[in-house]
Amino acid sequence: MHTNSNKLLIEAIWAPNQDIIWIQRLIQVAFGITFLIIAAKVNDHIISAKDVLIALEKLPEKIKEQPLPSIYPKLINELINQHLIAQQAYKEKLDQNKKVLSEINKSKEQIMAKFWLKNFLDKQTKKKNVESFYKNYLKTFKVSKEFNASHILVKEKKTASEIIKKLNNDIV
Repeated sequence: MHTNSNKLLIEAIWAPNQDIIWIQRLIQVAFGITFLIIAAKVNDHIISAKDVLIALEKLPEKIKEQPLPSIYPKLINELINQHLIAQQAYKEKLDQNKKVLSEINKSKEQIMAKFWLKNFLDKQTKKKNVESFYKNYLKTFKVSKEFNASHILVKEKKTASEIIKKLNNDIV
C-alpha cells in the first residue's frame, strides 16, 4: 500500500463480485480519500478497475448483459493486449508516422468536439437557463381560443345554409 496526501493506492486485484466499490465510495465520502483500485499491472503500467468499467461500457448491449465475472477476465486480457501492442508501436516509432499522426489529430478533434458540445449543453441546460427559456417562451406563446360546437343556432334558414356551405368548403 502506498499513500500520498489524499490518494490511496491499493495494490490488490479487484474482483467484480465484491462490494469493494461501495466500501471505496463510503471511505471516499467519509475521509476525502481517492482510491485507485488496480485491476492489472503490466510492467509499470496500471490498469484500474475504472478502466475496466469504461471498457465494459463500450461493449455491445448483448455482451454487457452477461454476468460481469464471465466478462471481466476477457476485458482485462484485452486491455493488457492493447497496452502491449501500443508499447510495441511506440518502439517502432509509429507515433511519428504521418498517417498515424493524421489519425490521432482526427480523433483528437472528434474528442474535443464531443467534450465541448457536452460542456456547452451542460451549461445551457442548467435549471436557471431552462426556466428563463420557458418564461420567455410563455411570453411569446399566444393562446388561441378553441371552440367545440355541436349545434349552431341562427335565426334565419338562409344564414344556416351559408354556414353549412362554408363548413363543407372548409372556409371557416
